[in-house]
Amino acid sequence: MGVAGIRRLGVAVVLGTSVGLNMFTSAIVNLALPTLANEFRVDITTIQWVILAYFVTISSLHLPMGRLGDRFGRRRMFLIGSAVFAAGAVLSGFADSLWSLVAMRVVQGIGGGVMQAIGPPLLVSAFPDAERGHATGIIGMMIAVGLLAGPAVGGLLIDTFGWQAIFFANAPLAGLVFVAGWFVLREPTGTRDRSFDLGGAVLAAAWIAPLVFFLNRGLRDGWLSAPALLAAVLSAGVMLTFVLHQRRRPLPLLDLEVFRNPGFRIAVLTSYLGYGAYTSVMLLAPFLLQNGLGFSVACVGLLAAIVPAVGGVFSIPAGELTDRFGHRWPRAAGLALIAAGTLSLAAAGTDWGLADVIPRLAIVGVGQGFLVGPNTSAMLGALPTNVGIAGGLLASSRTLALATGQALWGGLFAVVVTAGAGVAAALDAAPADMLPGFRVAFQGAAAVATIAAVIAARDHHRRATRP
Repeated sequence: MGVAGIRRLGVAVVLGTSVGLNMFTSAIVNLALPTLANEFRVDITTIQWVILAYFVTISSLHLPMGRLGDRFGRRRMFLIGSAVFAAGAVLSGFADSLWSLVAMRVVQGIGGGVMQAIGPPLLVSAFPDAERGHATGIIGMMIAVGLLAGPAVGGLLIDTFGWQAIFFANAPLAGLVFVAGWFVLREPTGTRDRSFDLGGAVLAAAWIAPLVFFLNRGLRDGWLSAPALLAAVLSAGVMLTFVLHQRRRPLPLLDLEVFRNPGFRIAVLTSYLGYGAYTSVMLLAPFLLQNGLGFSVACVGLLAAIVPAVGGVFSIPAGELTDRFGHRWPRAAGLALIAAGTLSLAAAGTDWGLADVIPRLAIVGVGQGFLVGPNTSAMLGALPTNVGIAGGLLASSRTLALATGQALWGGLFAVVVTAGAGVAAALDAAPADMLPGFRVAFQGAAAVATIAAVIAARDHHRRATRP
């Protein structure tokens, strides 16, 4: 491997670490949600906002930050994002109330949104088409490492130092990304675009929060309740305004013509559905294991690490298979395995032990490993001359799925449990009374993943190449 090859490997590791850091944060905070719910004495639909605020912020910023990277420099924006992320992590650790914690998570989400949007274009510019699958395999592995380390380390930190420590642990990792990025990353030539659609940026960010609020509260308070209806109308109105605004702009924030590309369209859809289904495990597995089955938080952390550990093992082979045979079947297989794993978790009983839990989580892990790399390659490869847009939508589809999925599965779980057990808060129910909520949520996630697998299997479009 020559100097250029070593530098490309360094770029993949730095960018993969930034994505892995985002997943580390998500996994570690999801693990802490039962502890935080007890600490602040709130139910699952309220404590969810600690994670929802982060995902909503990231999703809202992906498109604007991708374009700002084109205007001010992708390397510069990436480094700024890592610094803001570190600051938000420290501030979250010092939060003294639930809503101050939520506010600081917004700050952390701003930094995460910048890194998520800028990373994929930097990756594409550093690697030739023939090596992109290998690079995305490395990123898939780093995502798995982040998901693995989050629950494993988080359980020990919470048990030993309290929940604040999970946020303080983010800061040095973000600092490492900043330092390594400073030395490794290079600004791609010919990428500067001085145009910026400020109105489009505001509209692109404004429709996501009311959508997530609608999903979070609609299930609990009723879809026709005044707050839910207002949020739904606001979200739909802003989204429609954004589309009309973009069609009138000579240099839009998002060129809607990219959705005429069928391969790209399918990649966005399967990314959203696949991650949306997988989110059910991220959110509900800690509650199932800790509240439903009675495992300690440290044990729950180790069990939750099974999914990303297995995913990491399979992510690089999945990338290699994508380079050889294309993304169609590896991606479809990953989605089918996520469906099988979540469906198996729906059968949880109060008598379940480690032998019941471990293989089911492992199935989900294999599916996650086969989803990340092939779908990333499919999405970036479909728009080889518009990698800024592709990168922004890749990150946006993933985090929007995590945000809306968290809201949907958490709300569905709460509705089923409160209605069946006759309690005001789902987490106040007896362990046996919680199981129907887990069952319905996991069955719903399995159905979503199955639909995504069918769509992926029917995708016959080949990856484009850059001229």
